[in-house]
Parts: sequence; C-alpha cells; structure tokens
Amino acid sequence: APMRAILQRCLATTTTTTRRMQQKKKHLLFFGCRDPAHDFLYADEWRTSLAEVVEVVVAPSRPPNPKDRAYVTTKLREHRAEVVAAIEDGGSLFVAGNVRMATDVRTALSEIFVQERGLAPKQANATLASLERDGRFAVEAYG
Repeated sequence: APMRAILQRCLATTTTTTRRMQQKKKHLLFFGCRDPAHDFLYADEWRTSLAEVVEVVVAPSRPPNPKDRAYVTTKLREHRAEVVAAIEDGGSLFVAGNVRMATDVRTALSEIFVQERGLAPKQANATLASLERDGRFAVEAYG
C-alpha cells in the first residue's frame, strides 16, 4: 500500500495543464511478484488511472508459464535506457518486491548509471542516494 500512495501522489502532482502540454515527467515502477494473477493487487488501477503518468513493468518470478519468469533486476537492465531517460528528465523510479531483491536492485541501478551515464561507482551510488533523498527513488520491500 505505501507504493500505491506514492503513485497516487505522482498523479496528483501532475497538473492538467502539464498533461495537456505533454510535458510530464516519466515515472517508472518495477513491480516484482510471484504471480501477477494473484499478487498484482492494484493492476487495474495502475494500468488505467495512473497509466498516463506511471509506466508499470511487472516482473513475475513464479508465473503459470515458466517462460514468462522474470526478476526485477533483469527488467531494470532490459529497460536501462528508459530508466536513465526518466531520471535525466526529472522523473522518478520506484521498485516494489520481495525484501531479498532490494540490495540487488541498488547494485543493478548503480551498474546502469556506470555503464549508461559514464559515472564512477561512487558517483552512481551518490546519485541513487540523492534521488532517494529527493523522493525520486524508492524501494518498497516486503516479505
């Protein structure tokens, strides 16, 4: 539920004028779960009312079809260009999933910043810390 509130705030702070002018900042949510059919509780809301301001990327670790298995870190790497673009354009990055993935997410994001933005590892970690302080990066880890 905390991630739901964060995403609703993104919608509320994106004004109608900003939406009309198509100058909205991109917000990304990477949502890790076992099976979206059972665990993606706010799927309808996130894919409808929030869709214009938040892109949701689902990473199911135990879907009915094993070929659809994915992990949050894998999805972050697959969407690396979008992640970097969102951050550079003033958008936000949110991650929700099992507590065991939280450290791996930070490592993956640091690697993305090193590879895609040419930052040194310390700079990449400082960027993550700054984004977190500014409310533009958050991890909701549960389990």
